[in-house]
Amino acid sequence: MLSIIVAREARNDSDAPQVRRLQCPGGAAILPGEWEACLAEVTTGTGDRLRHFSTVEAARDLDLLIHQFRKNDTPVYVYGGSYGTFLVQRYLDLTDEPPAGVILEGLVAADGGMRGYDARMGAVARDFLATCDAAPACNGHFDAPLETEIRQMYAELETGHCRSLNLNPTTARSVLAVMALYAETRVFVPLLVHRIRRCTWSDVRFVARLFRQLATASGSQNYSAVLHNHIVLSEMYRPGVSAPELMKQYDAAVLSTGAEAGYAALFPTWPRYPKPDPVIRREVSLNVPVLVLQGGLDIAAPSDVARATAARLNTRPVHFVLFPEGAHGVTGGTPMATGQDCALLIYAAFLDAPSMPPDTRCVREILPLDWSSAGADRFLPGDDYLWGEKDN
Repeated sequence: MLSIIVAREARNDSDAPQVRRLQCPGGAAILPGEWEACLAEVTTGTGDRLRHFSTVEAARDLDLLIHQFRKNDTPVYVYGGSYGTFLVQRYLDLTDEPPAGVILEGLVAADGGMRGYDARMGAVARDFLATCDAAPACNGHFDAPLETEIRQMYAELETGHCRSLNLNPTTARSVLAVMALYAETRVFVPLLVHRIRRCTWSDVRFVARLFRQLATASGSQNYSAVLHNHIVLSEMYRPGVSAPELMKQYDAAVLSTGAEAGYAALFPTWPRYPKPDPVIRREVSLNVPVLVLQGGLDIAAPSDVARATAARLNTRPVHFVLFPEGAHGVTGGTPMATGQDCALLIYAAFLDAPSMPPDTRCVREILPLDWSSAGADRFLPGDDYLWGEKDN
């Protein structure tokens, strides 16, 4: 079996000889004030070639790659996660040699769905925070609902609380939102709030260590903020609310990345390529089985949007499996008491019989979110009690 893995993000090769390296105050991150000079550098260095960095071109590359390596007796399955689901939808519209099956995880809308992104994120984030409120292992560390505790933390940081961390509400809000995306890091959201508000020296050391680990885990040579914005602003986003209004929404949100406000600010000046015409969608439905694995607490790709997108896929059959407490990407994050992972079991069974409806009985056997030190210790090992000093 040949399995083609579609990355979550693509990359514009910054090591190409014609690209001149610049000294940037934000380092690998591009600060808001750097974008004007950054765009000038990109357009100068790439010229007309910039328009070829598109999802359609990437889908054609994928189609060619599969064609080149395909063997007649070997079934091809294509996987897409997050942005990769958007890319795979383009690929299915273009290919003349459909695969044996497709697996989509964290499904995004066919139009990209970035308009209203932060507002939808906030709504699902509240559902996620409510799972802490309902669990004694989590709510036992707080005097109020977690959303209230988070807002109190923002207010305290605004007035200089825990100065040793040099942390402001804007950074804290974005960090918590990113952590809430994924199964391995979302259990740290209440931990972080608890320890920032208490702010002992032990807490400061813990938070600093956690931030270093998050930076290490998220740092990737395969990610380009320029290419991310180029794809999103060209294909996946059109302004609906002004940038100032979006910033007000961001400041009022309990958890938010602020991504949409950034898109709105960059949209007027970005050298976008023409958005693909909707007629690119094939007129004849494909007979390609599709398995959609979707988290019910996916704050980046809400399950209601994913379900509606799955229903509109121009292929059949489509198997939609919802994991009620699943995050953005469920494989490896749906543990059972047996030690197996439910999403991986369904994934493997699909490869053996893609046209058969999946056996989803294991979904009822998934363990609830583990708010204990044991759960968080998988990402940040070494602390016997990650909540810090025992609460009185």
